[in-house]
Amino acid sequence: MTKKLLFLLDTDPAPSVFDTVVGYDGGADHIIGYGGVTPESVAALVDGTIYTRGPKEKQYTAAAGVALLAKAKPLAGKKAIVLAGTGPVGMRAAAMLHIEGAEVALTSRSQQRADAASKAINDRFGFAPTPIEAFDNAARAAAVKDAQVLFAAGAIGIPLLDEKDWQNDQTIELIADCNAQPPLGIGGVEAIDKAKERHGKIVIGALGLGGLKLKLHRACVGQLFESSDQVLDAENIYAQAKALA
Repeated sequence: MTKKLLFLLDTDPAPSVFDTVVGYDGGADHIIGYGGVTPESVAALVDGTIYTRGPKEKQYTAAAGVALLAKAKPLAGKKAIVLAGTGPVGMRAAAMLHIEGAEVALTSRSQQRADAASKAINDRFGFAPTPIEAFDNAARAAAVKDAQVLFAAGAIGIPLLDEKDWQNDQTIELIADCNAQPPLGIGGVEAIDKAKERHGKIVIGALGLGGLKLKLHRACVGQLFESSDQVLDAENIYAQAKALA
């Protein structure tokens, strides 16, 4: 049974005892308090509560996103661009898009970081996505020209692409955005979109892929308890994501 979790985010050094007592009296099953919360740290905490995107769960986000794209349309032979693709989600998404047979490129504001991410992916997965320096939205708009698949994997609150830069592009077919908080990574996408058609494209938002992500996470955790010698790497997780999708 799903537990009722209450997170107390307090600017004071210690979370409020009063609020904790009131929270339990109000019916919460568990209360977790964070003290010393700042405007700089609160976004990641809120993101974690509504979307469970802690660093150890990034593989599930990437796997769920690509699995839903692959369910919507075959990806083999398509050109896919991972926007802000140098973090854990972007790098895993690039690898999984390659597994599906897509021709993959990734962007970063820095050519050096894009090159380093491409090399790391090659070291782990045996293929190197094309690294592209795209410092701003205009450069990213140029980078996605001729692409059929867009996967946005940027940090919280960082817009990566304006709606005007993709809505009339007849080449783009599929879009996934992993950011659950506004402003989202790709303008014109809603977090709750789940294979929704927008401007003739199939669009998946962060909460739209969240249901599959959580099912996948639970399935993988359950599998780990079946024996003590299992290792679930990116390929195993992605295979399970496709099966669940």
